[in-house]
Amino acid sequence: MDKLTFFSQCLSLLGDQEFVMDSPAARACELWFPSVMLEAVSYGPWSFATKEAVLACPEGNGRFPLPEDCLKLLKVEARRWRMAGRVVICEEAPSLLQVRFLSNEAALAEMLPDHEPLFVEAVKCLLASKVAATVTGKPQNVGVFLELYRGYVADALYHDVSQRGSNDQHPLKDILERSIL
Repeated sequence: MDKLTFFSQCLSLLGDQEFVMDSPAARACELWFPSVMLEAVSYGPWSFATKEAVLACPEGNGRFPLPEDCLKLLKVEARRWRMAGRVVICEEAPSLLQVRFLSNEAALAEMLPDHEPLFVEAVKCLLASKVAATVTGKPQNVGVFLELYRGYVADALYHDVSQRGSNDQHPLKDILERSIL
């Protein structure tokens, strides 16, 4: 979905009928949209924003700088590690480190995932909560749209995570197929 359509839909939630360039409502949408996207993407481990990378240790001392687009580490393939700023420190000092992380790439590109309609609705409600006081002049609308956001984003994350884990495999299949000899 393009931004103009998205902004029009968001403003229609607030009772504004159309998105008009350079109007106060349009300027409010443009102002808040980048931070709203970043907040929504930061909410959880979305499949569309999750990346994997192999990090190299430039100095060989077990210190791995995070990728520029890393918002949050989700998994580190090391037994013992810790964070110091934007650096992963491993005690074993391997030369390469496999990580899975939440990327801010979609948020910075301001790209809404078309295949995640509940996420798009959540972002729409969050943006509506940010611009509600400016557009409607009624600060009480902020709470209404924040509650709608919380409901949509929780549902969206549930649906996103539940699809990722479904593989229909029997949990004991590997164990039962092994030979004891």
